[in-house]
Amino acid sequence: MVLLATYALSAMQAEAGKIYRWVDEQGNVHLSDKVPTEHSRNARSELSESGREVERLQAAKTEEEIAKEKELEKLRAEQQRLIEIQRAKDLVLLRTFRTEDDLLMARNGKLTAIDSNIQVIRSNIRRMKNRLAEMQQSAAAMERQGQPLSENLLKDIEYTRTQLKDSYTTIIQKEQEKEVIRNIAAKDLARFSSLKNLHDE
Repeated sequence: MVLLATYALSAMQAEAGKIYRWVDEQGNVHLSDKVPTEHSRNARSELSESGREVERLQAAKTEEEIAKEKELEKLRAEQQRLIEIQRAKDLVLLRTFRTEDDLLMARNGKLTAIDSNIQVIRSNIRRMKNRLAEMQQSAAAMERQGQPLSENLLKDIEYTRTQLKDSYTTIIQKEQEKEVIRNIAAKDLARFSSLKNLHDE
């Protein structure tokens, strides 16, 4: 097979032009100045007049290989995007805080602000409870005297109850916000320490 290919090469060297060498699916070696359509997807080499390989063309990729490459490109792009996002966050972290104590002070400031807000809400709850108790006492007295309850009084009682319920819900939400702040601060603190250690090293 190799001798046949060598003979074919010698016969074609007399003609000026490109010479291609490729191997088909059965393992047969081909030499020609033109690549048949049925072999156009095979890997092939372009040979010089002396038979030396001057260029090699890879086999055409299958649809499955192309799809895998596209998927890998997407994954690489997403990975690079996440790296750039993290890099930007790191830069903000290092520019915002000089020490770990600065970061802890910022966290404590946020927690204190929420605690102050909760105290205001609790104070409002106490006032609403007192007002609700007064309205309920008035309604009870009117019922004992056989007087009809005014529509405005009933509306005020219902409104105050709704306000109380919403206030308790807000306190729960504020406590959850505090937990989120603690978690974020803990992660930022760990990242800040890591970045500082890398910088020192």
